[in-house]
Amino acid sequence: MKTFCLKIVLMIMLCLGLVCSPIKAHDEVIVHPGLTVNAIDLLNNVLINGYKNDIREGAIHEDDTPRWLQHGYDPASGKGWFWGSGIASNKAVELWNEAISAFNQGRLTGTDGAFHLLGRVAHLLEDMTSPAHTHSDIHLPRVPPLSEGDDFENWGKVNFSPIPGLSLVIPGDGSVETFIKSLALFTYSKTAWDGVIEERTGSQPNSTLKSMFPSLYWNDGGILGDNHWVIDNVGYFEAWGSDSWWACEGNYTEDNGGQGGVRRIQGVFYIENAGGNNGFLTPVVWEGAPNAKPLLVIWKEILYPECVRYTMGLLKKFVENVTPSTPPSPPSGLRIR
Repeated sequence: MKTFCLKIVLMIMLCLGLVCSPIKAHDEVIVHPGLTVNAIDLLNNVLINGYKNDIREGAIHEDDTPRWLQHGYDPASGKGWFWGSGIASNKAVELWNEAISAFNQGRLTGTDGAFHLLGRVAHLLEDMTSPAHTHSDIHLPRVPPLSEGDDFENWGKVNFSPIPGLSLVIPGDGSVETFIKSLALFTYSKTAWDGVIEERTGSQPNSTLKSMFPSLYWNDGGILGDNHWVIDNVGYFEAWGSDSWWACEGNYTEDNGGQGGVRRIQGVFYIENAGGNNGFLTPVVWEGAPNAKPLLVIWKEILYPECVRYTMGLLKKFVENVTPSTPPSPPSGLRIR
């Protein structure tokens, strides 16, 4: 579809522009360091507390260019953002092993130190709670006139605050790969919905997508116009320009089986523009019940706590892996609490 082609073109243009650009993909003092420090404070482990700043810095610098290009992981397809299979998951495992190796070698601080690397792994884990990172969304950084990041993270910069009293989560076998895949699948299941859309029909077939956003309709622009699907207060699909929602790549089918033989797309749809108009996009129903909360608020209540809980589990797993009989000395001038 032309939407996907446009996204690929934008990515190529962006990559060419990044050769001489020092861009970071997100705000470097709020989202990831905030999530990471919240998890550190809740875990309150002696070893982890002593290297809080190193872990925090690692969480920031994982977004340095071009690292952010490998932060997408779609659990439905097992692939990263146009760059091959399982990139985010595999990169996290690679960094995790480097961190443990650095610790065993006594290299604890600095950008190649164990705890800076651990912060970079935490960043990848946290990205899996941002919907854009689990839907092959190219998640562009700030290159005018393109916007930075996605609505959920941008909204979080002014709405996230430390969450007290969360219990940690160590899913499955406790491996980093399982952490990433489990959390990505959780996010995907909460932010993508089954739907059926048809061209030129007066009303769309019933689906989860339509029940949540019943204003879904087909806009016929005429011979010279721009035909596309529309959801009021959300935006367009297949319009020229930046779409606000679309079929999840690798998880839909396309045919001419609609009413009267019109083009039909069936599959899973992802709403990117979580903010809607002025941040007040409100699904009519949520998980089968009437809903009055904006989608961003719902995501905050569900995804942000999970993010911190999983990050705590990651940090605890690191301590269990290194299990030093005598904790290593902290950096000069830093006292372990």
